[in-house]
Amino acid sequence: MNCHPKKIHLITCNFPTLTLSLYQTKYKNAMQQNIEHPENDACYEGLAVNKGIEQPDPVNPAIAERLKHLKKKTLTADEYVTGIFRGDINILSQAITLVESARIDHQAMAQEVINRCLPNTGKSVRIGITGVPGAGKSTFIEAFGKFLTSEGHKIAVLAIDPSSERSKGSILGDKTRMEELSCDPHAYIRPSPSAGSLGGVARKTREAMLLCEAAGFDIILIETVGVGQSETAVHSMVDFFLLVQIAGAGDELQGIKRGIMEMADSIIINKADGNNITRAELAKVQLQNALHLFPPHESGVEPKVMTCSAYEKTGIKEIWENVISHRKLKISAGKIEVSNCLENGYYNGSEMSDGERAVFYFIGEVLCAKENSLIIIDEPENHLHKSILPRLWDAVEKEREDCVFLYITHDLEFARSRMQSQIIWVKEFEKENQWQYELLDDADASDGLKLEILGNRQNVLLVEGTQTRSIDKKLYSKLYPEYNVISMESCNAVIQAVKTYGQTGQLHYMKVKGIVDRDRRSDSEVEKLRSQNIFVPKVAEVESLFLLPEVIEAVAQKQDKEHPEEIIRKVKERTIEFLSTHKNSQALLFTQQRCLNYITEQVSTKASTMELYKNNLNNIHANLNVEEIYTQELSIIDKIISEKDFMSALKIINDKGLLPDTKLPNEFGWKKEYYIDYVLKLVSKRDEVGNRLRENMRRYVFEE
Repeated sequence: MNCHPKKIHLITCNFPTLTLSLYQTKYKNAMQQNIEHPENDACYEGLAVNKGIEQPDPVNPAIAERLKHLKKKTLTADEYVTGIFRGDINILSQAITLVESARIDHQAMAQEVINRCLPNTGKSVRIGITGVPGAGKSTFIEAFGKFLTSEGHKIAVLAIDPSSERSKGSILGDKTRMEELSCDPHAYIRPSPSAGSLGGVARKTREAMLLCEAAGFDIILIETVGVGQSETAVHSMVDFFLLVQIAGAGDELQGIKRGIMEMADSIIINKADGNNITRAELAKVQLQNALHLFPPHESGVEPKVMTCSAYEKTGIKEIWENVISHRKLKISAGKIEVSNCLENGYYNGSEMSDGERAVFYFIGEVLCAKENSLIIIDEPENHLHKSILPRLWDAVEKEREDCVFLYITHDLEFARSRMQSQIIWVKEFEKENQWQYELLDDADASDGLKLEILGNRQNVLLVEGTQTRSIDKKLYSKLYPEYNVISMESCNAVIQAVKTYGQTGQLHYMKVKGIVDRDRRSDSEVEKLRSQNIFVPKVAEVESLFLLPEVIEAVAQKQDKEHPEEIIRKVKERTIEFLSTHKNSQALLFTQQRCLNYITEQVSTKASTMELYKNNLNNIHANLNVEEIYTQELSIIDKIISEKDFMSALKIINDKGLLPDTKLPNEFGWKKEYYIDYVLKLVSKRDEVGNRLRENMRRYVFEE
């Protein structure tokens, strides 16, 4: 049989199975001969496959190598907070991305960043903007934003873009519609996907807003998805809610529908230009009539309907003046009247809100005060929003630089805003015209901590960790409810603060104590700290308190476990196994700490010459036997292992992986986090189990 194509065709028709077998044989032989294209074999005269060209590298190798070095550095919480406070847009964007991330480690970092930014928030004007697609929200925001920046404001725009239900993606194209505003150095635009969140805003819009406020933006604009009449979630997070409409979007019936219409503080008819002006004015009248049918707002102010043209930039100033209503006071013949700058008419002063009255009263009294007066303001925070409180008094003080201002306040945040002033701590009132007070100096602790301590009536307990993430704060707040527990992040911060406030006479009636982890401290070091009111638990770190037999027994009792002693036995065995596995690393950690402590104690900072200093260091090195220290520590650990001394093991193991490694949470069918939360709930209960558990755990920390 030859390989002529025609003959192959005939064989194929009459004997298809035989022909296929022949083709497979020829193909296999060609592959065995390493022919790149077996189809080009002489047997297949009718087929030829040309060799293709070699594909070039899709990325320039030089550029790729350079990009490797441009990889974004992972920032710490300190770097995030510092960058946000100085108004770094790049770091602010990274922080918002961190907040929006679903990764557990990112969420934990985001919570810490937000918590530290909180003292610098609440000072902006928050405006929500929504409307149907095509109403011109983005164009209006650009015109509105450019007007605000020209007035000296810094604005942040949080634009929410809808996410696809199919692909889960989002275009995030709002920024491209704001070409001028996006180039403005006083504006920041951040598009975010809705990511399945309902209500017109993203899942983390509140947090993003707080970060923008901490970065120094005094006006926050939130543009919602704007797809219907139920996008009302933004209403609860803003000071003013704008609804952007267009003429011809519906009749009067559309205007009286419940939902977003009754949430709006003001309705804007956009695109009131050209031939559309008449239709816009008609829509304005219809909507204004419809609003009369709605229940009045809690503020008592009826929403206004206004027209504008974002394209021609008309009506923008009036909208802003409606958002932040300026007031004029008219006093004549013993009669007080107030007017909105947009209106010709006046209303009686008795109709002013409490906030308006307070502002006019404070300003009037200060301006009318005699030259070089002492002006005493009792509780300046009353009836005033936190966002305007510091700015109002900054402006008032500037007008009367000849006067001395004395503020009497319970608002610690406002007190911190007056930090250039002398702070007087009023302790108590003894009898008529006799007060106990002290002048606070700039002690070796932060003013924020100082005010937090002095601003409460409880004794103070300083602990490690952050205010929101710290297990220390959560646990010790429940173990010691008689104390005000404050997180200080690091153990050194706790030690320094307790020493500072323990030595000052300003706090003679108030106890200030601290709790720090053992962190490989010797018994003598622990006792020294205790003498300074700084307590160290009988276990290495706070997580190990959840492994105590008393804790396991309490959880087992509440979960109706028949044999809690069996669970305790397993935990003890696994703890000893953990120490046995990690004994070398644990001994090394102890050795490092012992050496560091020895060097710190022995090094002399009083050497008069360089030669004496070098001699001192050489003597320290000569007397420091690292091998001997390591051997001793290892010997101690070996003894604990051989004796299966569970409590000594908890005292020495410094590893956050111990709790999950014991598989204790698994014994109850839980994860580590749920087990810890459950114990915290038990400790807070006032029943028999909770009281006994609280008493037992306190014995491992400190008792009064």
